[in-house]
Amino acid sequence: MVLDLMELDPGGPGATPTGQPQKAGDGRKSYVVQGNTYVVDNRYDLVSQVGKGSYSFVCKARDGKSGKFVAIKKIFDVFDDLVDARRILREVVLLRYLRHPNVITLVHIMRPRTSVKSFKDLYLVLEFMDTDLHKVVRSRQKLTEAHRKYLSYQLLRALAFMHSKRVIHRDIKPGNLLVSVNSELKVCDFGLARGGVPALATEGLELTDYVVTRWYRPPEMLLMARYTGGIDLWSAGCVIAEMVTRRAVFPGRDYIHQLNLITELIGVPEPDDVAFATSSEARQFVRNMTRKDVSGAFQTKLAAASPACFDLITKLLVFNPFKRISATEAMKHTWLADVEDMFDEDPEVPEVSEPDWQFDQIEISEENLRRLLWREMELTQDPSDDEPVAATESPKETGTGLVGMAMNLLQRVGRGLSGSKNEVPQKPEGPAAASAAQPPPNRHTDAQPS
Repeated sequence: MVLDLMELDPGGPGATPTGQPQKAGDGRKSYVVQGNTYVVDNRYDLVSQVGKGSYSFVCKARDGKSGKFVAIKKIFDVFDDLVDARRILREVVLLRYLRHPNVITLVHIMRPRTSVKSFKDLYLVLEFMDTDLHKVVRSRQKLTEAHRKYLSYQLLRALAFMHSKRVIHRDIKPGNLLVSVNSELKVCDFGLARGGVPALATEGLELTDYVVTRWYRPPEMLLMARYTGGIDLWSAGCVIAEMVTRRAVFPGRDYIHQLNLITELIGVPEPDDVAFATSSEARQFVRNMTRKDVSGAFQTKLAAASPACFDLITKLLVFNPFKRISATEAMKHTWLADVEDMFDEDPEVPEVSEPDWQFDQIEISEENLRRLLWREMELTQDPSDDEPVAATESPKETGTGLVGMAMNLLQRVGRGLSGSKNEVPQKPEGPAAASAAQPPPNRHTDAQPS
């Protein structure tokens, strides 16, 4: 099932490197792309820059050993903001753990030639995908019913896998769904995800409500209630609906406007269906909302959807998260019956031990973050890369992998890595402290798709 990428009209090819690569020593070479320097292993030939974010740039490159294209993501000045550094660690840990055909693959991490105490940048080597679903939806590319089914099933398949591994993505949106010319779909960007989440379907989770990009944010997050993996299913419903309408279904300007847009389509819920909100003020706010006759409003909005597609969307976009369909149930929906046989429900995936999620629940100093990221670099070492690791700079804790690292960090809280009895892991200061006190505006959470 082919997508015509010529219809995407991305505004011309991405920026290409300036001049010839320069030798950087230690088996590496450097490129300059739009004023940004990339220092990569000699095996990689940079082709063009294909994306950029608040703290990263992504380049397409050819791997001289495999002959395949890869995406090299440079994350610069990792430790300038410890809140972002923790997100980067979380993403690396999750990418190593979640090995699935519909999750982007972390091939390996290029090891810094400096020490654990001084490295500043990270280079993640990821499998290359042609584009993302946001660009496809906003393009002139025709999306047939077959396209929508094929892409939707893969999204739900990824979510079913993640939830079975006790992981909530928390930022499902078209821009975080990479697609290939053959309509393969892979979920990416796990910086806001959380792992080790128990009982996804039956218990609420008390975590920050400021995560999912606003347009894809479910009612339970708008009401600052406890939430489950159902937040990903609401977002998936928004994505599927957007493939039908070719525009965001709930483009709210703020959280109140967002909630109004939702209730204008699916109606103001009955009191029992807002009981999940732990705040009495939130429940009262919903009760005070003006009740309107919305019969037919949602169907009018999604007039281009087939009856079966519309039915699935309405089962995903349910106000009460505990009445929302699960990813596994959604995969069995009649709308997807003719694509279900194209995929293995339980594909063979590598066995990877579940990480110890303690690192995501305690205050961690820059020094400890450096050591945890260094350990992840060792665990994701490319088997074909025979250059030695700087063993003298590696963490020397007694445990193995992230589990051992996190346990050692917990045991050392209160005395610090230096052994001083009065030293404790430092709290972020300056910009990091501000980021910890309030979510960063527009960076990961509240930005509308561009």
